[in-house]
Amino acid sequence: MTAADCAGKCAENPECVVSTWYATKKQCLALSDRGFRTYGPAKYWVTFVRTGKTTEEKGGNKQCSSEKLALEKELQERCEKEKVILRSKCDEDRASIDKKLQESKEEWEKKITALKTSCDADKSAKEQCEQDKAELNKKHNEEKYTKEKLEQEKQDILNKYKEEKAALEKANNDAKTKLEQENNKLKEVIATSGGGPAKPDSLPVGINPYLPCPNIDGKEYTVDGVTYRAFCWKKPRGRYINTDVDGGKLNIRDLVIGMKACSLDSACQGVYSDHQSYWTIHLDYQFPPLDEIPHLNGAEQHLSFIPVQPRGNNFKPNALAIPSLLAGNVFGGCPESDGQQLTIGSHTFNFHCREYTGAPDAQLPISSYIRYPPWCLAVCAGTPGCEGTSMGYGSCKFYSRFEKLEKMEQSKIVPHHWVAVLSQAGND
Repeated sequence: MTAADCAGKCAENPECVVSTWYATKKQCLALSDRGFRTYGPAKYWVTFVRTGKTTEEKGGNKQCSSEKLALEKELQERCEKEKVILRSKCDEDRASIDKKLQESKEEWEKKITALKTSCDADKSAKEQCEQDKAELNKKHNEEKYTKEKLEQEKQDILNKYKEEKAALEKANNDAKTKLEQENNKLKEVIATSGGGPAKPDSLPVGINPYLPCPNIDGKEYTVDGVTYRAFCWKKPRGRYINTDVDGGKLNIRDLVIGMKACSLDSACQGVYSDHQSYWTIHLDYQFPPLDEIPHLNGAEQHLSFIPVQPRGNNFKPNALAIPSLLAGNVFGGCPESDGQQLTIGSHTFNFHCREYTGAPDAQLPISSYIRYPPWCLAVCAGTPGCEGTSMGYGSCKFYSRFEKLEKMEQSKIVPHHWVAVLSQAGND
């Protein structure tokens, strides 16, 4: 249907007074009311009003066709313009939307990349954290195990020390009681023997201290007024102080020091040295010694020095005599002996139950391992240049000079340490 057809349709209907053609939808409306109003933009509507004239009038069809063509052309041009405008706007909108979509896509891709990077970093950090945590746990467990092990070892050592100390104290107390009884009887016997004038020293000269036997066998030597006879591969029987079990220790190859340690202790009735130069002090007199020690060659040195006469009462016992050792006073009878003056032969020492460590260059290079206080004093008294000796938990040390004595004398008493300083008055 065309606009002309719409006008013809109204003309054929006597009741139609007006018809309208909706060009966009190609719709025709035939109406009997002249008050019709279009319900859309007027430019899309063509209205035909009946005038009473017929279409048969000359020139009517021609004019209608002309108007129809003009109208269709106008509508076509309008349509084309609007299509161009709408297409341009559509292209612009599409370009804008495409641009926004591209920007959104790029932004999304950036966020995805950032999230992936952050995720990878978090994953790596988590793995590193777990690794560090595992290493810390391993280190903590190792340190805990080491600490527990050290604590257990410490406790085991402490328990062993307490057990050994208790056993030693019991043995010392039992030995003290027995020794005091036997010593009283011995004093009564030797008190009647008298002393006599002391003989000048007659010391072994030119003797190899590592291989003295058999050269010294049967020879006599006088040390600090006591004359001894040497016996190779023999030792006396009876009571003696075991330097390892009873706590004291004298390990030295100097033969004179061995005899001096006996001379300066009135209870000593002879000394014996084994093949390792550990000396044992004997309490019962036996001349000559009866125990013979088998030997295959002269390399294993076993020897004894026995006084030619039983020891008398010409030496006055002091707080550091042998009974003190058996009574458990390995550390010089401290703290009771603190402040005493102890005389060893012609040497007098000021005795202090204090801890003392002298300067390294003041220590004398005496090769020995000694713990029993009289032996330490005897070694110092028999060593030229020795001004005193001290002991802690190990062996005695010997000094050519003392420093900061005033500070040491004012320090706190320590039962398991002592220092003996040679008194100048004792050397006169």
